[in-house]
Amino acid sequence: MSRLTVHASRGVLRRGWSAEVGDYAIAGGWTSRGEALVVGDAAGGVYAFDGKSGATKWTRRGVHEGGVLAAASHPSQPAFATAGQDGRILVWSVAEGQVSQAIEVGNGWVENVA
Repeated sequence: MSRLTVHASRGVLRRGWSAEVGDYAIAGGWTSRGEALVVGDAAGGVYAFDGKSGATKWTRRGVHEGGVLAAASHPSQPAFATAGQDGRILVWSVAEGQVSQAIEVGNGWVENVA
């Protein structure tokens, strides 16, 4: 019979913080330098959490009617885009939690954004 030996974890994952959103988390991601984690939920809310502490930076409920379907962070700026069932893409300033640009795509769902 083989012998089982348990070692302390050596991977990159470690215990950290946790956060909650208003409904099921559908899409999200980290800003380019990890300053914030932005998450969109099934109820259409968008939430930003501090990357170090996990504290809520801001919350915007119901911004995508029908729910958030996709999210993407800017590769070098603290900006984020969300897309939803309402046929809109919203570009956010992560620091302020304000929409800097709204793009009306039409009546159909926007399922992907990059």
